[in-house]
Amino acid sequence: MDAIDVNTADPQAETQQKQAIVPTLLSVVGSVAGALVASTFSESPSYNWIGAILGAALPPLIAVAGPFSHLRLTAGFLVIGVALFVTYSGFAVQARVTGSATSILPGPDPKTTSSVKSIAPTPTSSPTVLVTCEGQLCIRVTPILLHCSNDGCDSDITVKSTGTKVLRVTGFEFEGAAAGRFHQDSNCVDAGPLTKNETCTIAVRLDPGPAGTARLRIHQNLKGPASLVALVAAGADPPSDGGDTQDLSFSTVSSCQVDPGGASNGGDKLTISVAVLNSNDQNLAQLVPFSLTSDTGLNGGGNAQVSTGSGSAPMTVALGSADYSQVHHFTLTLDPEGKIPETNESNNSLEVRVDLPTRPDSPSDVPCTTN
Repeated sequence: MDAIDVNTADPQAETQQKQAIVPTLLSVVGSVAGALVASTFSESPSYNWIGAILGAALPPLIAVAGPFSHLRLTAGFLVIGVALFVTYSGFAVQARVTGSATSILPGPDPKTTSSVKSIAPTPTSSPTVLVTCEGQLCIRVTPILLHCSNDGCDSDITVKSTGTKVLRVTGFEFEGAAAGRFHQDSNCVDAGPLTKNETCTIAVRLDPGPAGTARLRIHQNLKGPASLVALVAAGADPPSDGGDTQDLSFSTVSSCQVDPGGASNGGDKLTISVAVLNSNDQNLAQLVPFSLTSDTGLNGGGNAQVSTGSGSAPMTVALGSADYSQVHHFTLTLDPEGKIPETNESNNSLEVRVDLPTRPDSPSDVPCTTN
């Protein structure tokens, strides 16, 4: 009996296996292409029907048995490439409209990206605006530094929706050493959803007590942290003996001078000389921090000694070439963070107008007046 060669291959079976590879590959490519195209177009409700048609038509168009299989396979890969480009380059219809870029494939979610477009207040900068965005969901809070006394706060806090997605304010929370003194009256929660450019206000109230600081946390429907407003509480209850009680204030401006190249970095500077007064007969053992800001964007700050006799403290700010030939309205503020207890916190600011001429060649006095 002859032996059977088990290694002999069946030519017909091998041919069938090879023929099955192309239809199988066409089916896979057709399904992936259809899913990607349908996902891309379904990001926008107004284009759902396009996604539905293409998602249903592409798989059989590519995978169906028949002629030009290699051409249809190439077209399938091309569709996949275009769909992936659209999905990951941020040009999907929904991404253009609402800022979301959801895909059936993994990728970064732009909705979790926060963009803060303003800086937090420091002793040398004035209260400013805080804008936080996650995609097209945006909240604008102003101011983000608020001074309060028993007579009230500088202003109400305004919350504004600046994105195309609906903003919801969900609650408030005070924290910090002086948190127990603060209360808020708000229509932001009761106002409901805020669409683009709609606003609500938060009125902050202060109970009597010692000076201190706190923060207001504004909870909203962004995925990131709450929006923060720094609060400074003026002291209302001075010590019983009054021996160490301070009351800082400014005198009128004595002079203003421009010094070209006089700054430490070689730039120009403006110096406003003004006396820092203290109602207490004894001088403070510490220097008094100050800040100065203008309506034209100039700002500076530092520390000043309480004046004795006719002395004054120099308060300087850097100048650029574009700052000349302008009128600048400065606000000078003593103890901007409210760290020094005083009997009167309302007299710590001084308004000064400075008329800058063209840039001089040497140090020169310039006109300035107290508003």
